Amino acid sequence: MTDFLAGRDEQIARLHALIRAGVAGRGGALLLRGPAGIGKTVLLGRAVEAARAAGARVLTGAGAPTDYALGYSMLGQVLDPVASEAARSAILAPLPRGTGSAAAPYAVARATLELITGLAEQAPVVLAVDDLHHADPASAVVLSFVARRIASDPVVLIGAYRDDSESPPAFATDIPTISLPPLDPSAADRILRAYAPDVNAAGRQRILREASGNPLALAELARFPDRPPSSAAPDEVPLTERLTQTFAARAAALPGTTRLALVVAALGDSGLDEVLTAASAVAGHPVDQSELEPAVAAGIIEPLDARQPVRFRHPLIRSAISQTADPRVRRSSHRALATLTVGRPERHAWHRAAATDEPDERTAADLENAAHAVRDRGSGNVAHRMFLRAAELTVEPNRQQRRLLAALIAAADLGDAQEVDRLFRIIEPSRLDAPSRLLLTLLRGSYVEGGWGTEGPLSVIAETAAAVSTDADADYAQILVSIGEVATRLYWSGDLSDPLRTALADIVDRLPMPADDPRRLHAEAMLKPVERGASVLRRLRCGDLSDLGPVGLYQVGLAAQVAGDLSRSLHLQARAIAALRDSGQLTLLVNVLTSQSLAALLLGDARLAAACAEEAARLAPDTGQHLSVSVGQILGAAAAGLRGDLAAAEALATEAEQILLPLDAVEVLVLVRLARGITALGANRPEEAYEQLRGIFTAGAPGFHGHFRLFLVAHLAEAAVRAGRPEELDALVRQLGPAAERWGSPALAAGLRYAAAVRADDERADEAFQQALGVDELGAANRAHLQLAYGRSLRRRRRLPESRRQLRAALLTYDALGLKPWSELARAQLRASGERVAAPRSDGVDRLTPQELQIAALAAQGLTNRDIAQRLYLSPRTISSHLYRVFPKLGITSRTELAQVLGAAVAPFSR
Repeated sequence: MTDFLAGRDEQIARLHALIRAGVAGRGGALLLRGPAGIGKTVLLGRAVEAARAAGARVLTGAGAPTDYALGYSMLGQVLDPVASEAARSAILAPLPRGTGSAAAPYAVARATLELITGLAEQAPVVLAVDDLHHADPASAVVLSFVARRIASDPVVLIGAYRDDSESPPAFATDIPTISLPPLDPSAADRILRAYAPDVNAAGRQRILREASGNPLALAELARFPDRPPSSAAPDEVPLTERLTQTFAARAAALPGTTRLALVVAALGDSGLDEVLTAASAVAGHPVDQSELEPAVAAGIIEPLDARQPVRFRHPLIRSAISQTADPRVRRSSHRALATLTVGRPERHAWHRAAATDEPDERTAADLENAAHAVRDRGSGNVAHRMFLRAAELTVEPNRQQRRLLAALIAAADLGDAQEVDRLFRIIEPSRLDAPSRLLLTLLRGSYVEGGWGTEGPLSVIAETAAAVSTDADADYAQILVSIGEVATRLYWSGDLSDPLRTALADIVDRLPMPADDPRRLHAEAMLKPVERGASVLRRLRCGDLSDLGPVGLYQVGLAAQVAGDLSRSLHLQARAIAALRDSGQLTLLVNVLTSQSLAALLLGDARLAAACAEEAARLAPDTGQHLSVSVGQILGAAAAGLRGDLAAAEALATEAEQILLPLDAVEVLVLVRLARGITALGANRPEEAYEQLRGIFTAGAPGFHGHFRLFLVAHLAEAAVRAGRPEELDALVRQLGPAAERWGSPALAAGLRYAAAVRADDERADEAFQQALGVDELGAANRAHLQLAYGRSLRRRRRLPESRRQLRAALLTYDALGLKPWSELARAQLRASGERVAAPRSDGVDRLTPQELQIAALAAQGLTNRDIAQRLYLSPRTISSHLYRVFPKLGITSRTELAQVLGAAVAPFSR
């Protein structure tokens, strides 16, 4: 195989450079991509040799094109050589044994990162994983996660995948990649001469033409240099198909018992003993290891190892053997494997189903049950295939449609839009029960463009509402969750008059669920934020929320936020974040961090808003939530604007807008206007700030939102007064004022009190400001804004001692929160009142990035680097690197000084 490296000097040099850097402690990842046979595996082998020569511990794994692969099967291979070390982790211990894990994927990912970086403290570690396009998605998630977090560790990950595969790898798209091109004519000729030195000139030209610079094709075609040309022109048959045909022909020349054993091996990741036992059952006589030796000699499989599954030399060989096997032999092989896997229910059910050639309800039911269990363990792709196969084996039409719906849900979870669309066209809604029909309608609205806002969904909802509420077998919880997902999208559409809101709210009212159920509170708040907001808050304040899990906490936190109680939302979501960090539910964690960032931003807590936004944007690529990266950036831009960091605000906003603005979605435009408006206020550009914020209030304007504007009354009022446009503010107050009490939103009430105070005449000003300041749950920043405005009003009325008291309090808060632009406004007002004000003291805190501040704050609370790494899904060495940069910025030399230097900046991170 060394000959396959001809012409690959540049790629080899890059791999060697990566390994040298990794051994020196500057880790990283690199992917090799190219078509089948281009030499990826050989290059990977060269990297492994170089790593071992450099003293690194090498851990390897490979994907396989099997119909059935449990989650973490590839990861189990990687961890097998360190099974004793992995056994110390309850999460990782089952993986080398091939039994999967019930833990959340990112809990497995965090545990894997901790294990690998811990091993790297003893010796550098190189992970080499081949055929990533065949990796089970759970392993791909974990390895992608690790690949993004090893820059500060002596760890290297190198992977390879086919870029012409029908199943692209569920792997990180942001990892550096080398694309392997076809060999140039000179290198191709060298390989051909090495494999077929005696072939004549005509044969050489034919092989070079057909191989098209593919090393594997050159080697395989050189085995039969005198083979007549294909009946089809080479350009008419894809090279992969021609290689498959070549491999099939090679396998066909093997003894019959050998071919049978190869078929058994091709149907799963079975160990050698299991393959031989199943082959013996099919053959009707004992089959021992010697029967597979001809396949080893022919280059079909790797040398046999009793401790490992039977490995094919190339995935195309496995595919060729599986595809060309007699269907009866395949079924018999699956039947034999089913007998051997009785103790492994999911795999047993799969092989039983594959062995069946006619409908069988018992087999279908067992497979459906197994599919649910497999999906719960994170193997959504296997579950999807199981549900489909269960539907194929089902006789009764209604039951078949239910199983197809389960397959659709699994495909939706995988993000497979084409498969979702295909199943939507196959499923017959009339054969589903009312709850399932409703669920299908809600899913269609979520995954099919234009699925909402039409008479179709509304009519289905109207027809099924009564039936759903009286169906004793209905899965009310799932229905509420689905309604909640739709309700969240409807909320951010900004259109409070959408009739779908009313139809869905009617179903929520009919469901026999407790009034304080978190799913119900969330759905009601999102569907009817104005009409139900006060009721939702009453139930939240009276309910017992102490035993809620992270999902429930997120739901009630969102409900509180939409209903206008931002402080309560902040508290509930902080509890959710802590629980989600522990459980490893990263997808939901990204959503909660985004929501928490927005709540903190509206309360003026710029540091917490920035830290949550940065973390959401950092974690989102791991979970495939790519839009959340941009949302995190735009929220980070707003937080930077609050802090007066105009360069960071502009850079983040510009980067985010390149992705967000083309979407032309209301929720996107709202956040862009919010970020631009806050940044303009901080930059003392009130006219620009007013124009940006006014768009959220103006019906018909891009970015108008009928409900979210209620959170921004105080922001708009500040911009209007500073821009000299108070009359327009008065019109808004007249419009919103009468309904504020009925709506019951604390955020709206506080905003209107601020607006009333800054617009009050001299006779009413004191009463208006004191009334506004009398509210307990304003939030520190909003109270400081009132104190600044009140101090300005008192100074204008020549009541200087009273003015200074308000301004000093505002300044103290602004300095503590790091809101520099407003600190400067307060200082300017104090100077104008005749008070000497010291220049702002720089303590270095605001020189820290949001992530550095978060890490420093956690360290100040006494957490170790390992504790912080687990909480933030980073490696301990990465935490150490951040603190190494933090200390000089703060002017300190040890972590014992952190608490004193950071002071109040620690508070947001101790919730």
